[in-house]
Amino acid sequence: DGSDCRDDQIRRNGDRVLAGGVAGSNFHEIDFWRRKKNSSGFICASQDSGRCPQRIGQRICMMVSDPNKTADAKPGFSTDNGRVFAEDPFSSLSAILTKLRTIWMRMTYKFAKFGHGVSIHYSCDIKRSASNRIQIGDSVYIAPQTWLNIPEPAIDALPAIVLENGCKIGRRCMISAKNRVHLEEDVMLGPSVLITDHSHEFHNPETAIHAQGLTSGGTVVIGRNCWLGHGAAVISTSGPLLVGQNSIIGANSVVTSSVPPCSIVAGNPARIVKQYDPESGEWSRVQKSRGLTVGG
Repeated sequence: DGSDCRDDQIRRNGDRVLAGGVAGSNFHEIDFWRRKKNSSGFICASQDSGRCPQRIGQRICMMVSDPNKTADAKPGFSTDNGRVFAEDPFSSLSAILTKLRTIWMRMTYKFAKFGHGVSIHYSCDIKRSASNRIQIGDSVYIAPQTWLNIPEPAIDALPAIVLENGCKIGRRCMISAKNRVHLEEDVMLGPSVLITDHSHEFHNPETAIHAQGLTSGGTVVIGRNCWLGHGAAVISTSGPLLVGQNSIIGANSVVTSSVPPCSIVAGNPARIVKQYDPESGEWSRVQKSRGLTVGG
């Protein structure tokens, strides 16, 4: 009976967890299946239509058939008095919608590049009319409610937002690019990060700011393997702004000038607080920092 929970199927399919918000998830096909023998039905996903439907998580099937059955704790699961608790199966609806939205965008949006293993949450705001100015590499993950904004779409213009391989964009982030915002490989953004290469014009106090247009702005490059903490803002009002590779921007920091490689900066305005010493192999505190300097 295809509805039975067989141990060998569970062992084979345990690693194929449809995790909501996991970058690189590349399910080729989503199937829906409802268990008939128990009142607690659940949705499962299959990676290959030729196989039996895959279970969402290694232990959900066990939970339905025997809620008190014990098992070793796995990531995403917990144990209490010998009972195994799994995520609510209905939470996987978000992952399914995300997968479908990602496939739809791959097929119908005119991205400058759209790599393999990309996951874009269904709630993200990305305009199709501006997608030709967005370049997305392999294994890029974009979390819920992120806004990729191109205020000046153009048909033949070069990409304004570039997310290279392995970039991870946290929840509620905003990347707004008039000229160019370039995230190199494996850049990680915490929630609510702002990166922009322009601002609103406010030269004339007699005119509403929203009616004055945008500044000419500059460019932003976030180097490889950088980490921007929760609420950090990187703003280029003019000229190039470079955050050197392997640097860390502290939570709620405001960066308006370039950061040297292998630096930790924090504050508003952001200042260097630590730098990596390759000789000692440690991050050394900077005693006196008067501000940021242009990084290579």
